[in-house]
Amino acid sequence: MPVGFDPRSEKGPATHDQRQRLVVSGVYEAPWRLQLSAIVTAGSGRPFTPLAGADLNGDGNGGQFPPDRARRNPADPATSVGRNSATTVGQASVDVRVSRRVPVGRRGALDVLVEAFNVLNRVNFVEDTLQSSFVIFGSGAYPTAPLPAYGHYTLTMPPRQVQLAARLTF
Repeated sequence: MPVGFDPRSEKGPATHDQRQRLVVSGVYEAPWRLQLSAIVTAGSGRPFTPLAGADLNGDGNGGQFPPDRARRNPADPATSVGRNSATTVGQASVDVRVSRRVPVGRRGALDVLVEAFNVLNRVNFVEDTLQSSFVIFGSGAYPTAPLPAYGHYTLTMPPRQVQLAARLTF
């Protein structure tokens, strides 16, 4: 067991604990056999644990596994931050689809589709919090002395994307 580890203080939200999430979808049948549909998704950030990136507890692990947590006072193990005590930024996206079915022959049909994802081209930051400098706070006093890369996102979800498709059924 790592030096200073207290299993009773190991309570905290899970990494997939997203406190607020809203998903709204709908379909509208327009004239000329056009079908319009949309999905709007918005959600709050997800928890992560700020890590020290150094062997603060002196167990000889070098802070690798299990990683040592950032501390409010680097010399005092009792000031380690709690499990998943920080949160990433929220995300939001609007996706739309326009489609039209055209009869082909007696029993066939051709569906023509235009789909757009992240229509508003919002930058949605994501981070692999297990493999990234994003969570390495450093060995200084939390939250006042972070490393320069701490909390700086390096990944985003895709920007606006549009795709055209056709489906033939017979």
